[in-house]
Amino acid sequence: MNKKIFTTLLACSIIGTVVFLAFTQNDERPRVKISEYQETPKPNDTNRVQGSQDVKVQQKSISFTQAEANTINNWMKKQGYMTFISTDGKVISSGNQGYLHYDKNVLLKMAKNGDSIAAYTLGEQFISEHNLENQKSNKEVTEVENALLEATARGLTTSIDQLIHIKTQNYINSWDRKQRKFDNSYIIDAYAYLNILKLRRGFDTDMREYSLNMTRKLNAAEYALAINRSEEIYASLSQQRAKLGLGPFENNNSSETQALLQRMFNAIDNGEIQ
Repeated sequence: MNKKIFTTLLACSIIGTVVFLAFTQNDERPRVKISEYQETPKPNDTNRVQGSQDVKVQQKSISFTQAEANTINNWMKKQGYMTFISTDGKVISSGNQGYLHYDKNVLLKMAKNGDSIAAYTLGEQFISEHNLENQKSNKEVTEVENALLEATARGLTTSIDQLIHIKTQNYINSWDRKQRKFDNSYIIDAYAYLNILKLRRGFDTDMREYSLNMTRKLNAAEYALAINRSEEIYASLSQQRAKLGLGPFENNNSSETQALLQRMFNAIDNGEIQ
């Protein structure tokens, strides 16, 4: 009697496993990787050697003259960063704490009036909520994207970072279970914004490019589409900039600024800026 019960239970278990695997195979979407969003360069928080005991390792340091720090920080502010560098190589956060209590509608209105901190906060707020389980309406996505595009037309590049992230999330959210495919137009737009980011900023683009490559690499035909899309978006941004009474984008830094920025980002990579 016991043997019969055991045999019956074993058969049920096997059947249940087969059904579960068949369901999973038919329904599961392809796994798409996306790196966590990072807008501002972050230095290493710690520099410890793992072992039986933690051994503190002396960190390298870097310093700037006041004039050099001013040059770097003017560039950072112009790009829309919320952090700045002190003369002793410390990261100083100017922050957007005063904007965190505003809701989306208030931030939208402020961003449209040219408030770059409001535009940055709006993008960060939207990205923090914009995930696979909490999809937004098309109207809401369009409103935020338009506000970030206007901020980009005014000269910010952090807004381009945010647009890349949003387009990448839109691509992931576009998975169609019936047709078993994504809407590739979103990822092509993401790469188009990456091209504009490289043109406008030239620095601090590696993380975003790595994130896109981890999500999905384009083939040659798709990359050609992304190049064409970049040109369309950039032309539209230039027209929008002209309507705002602003001159052409300034995509080139002086040799002095270029050298200082290279030095700063190298120091961040080497853990010399804390």
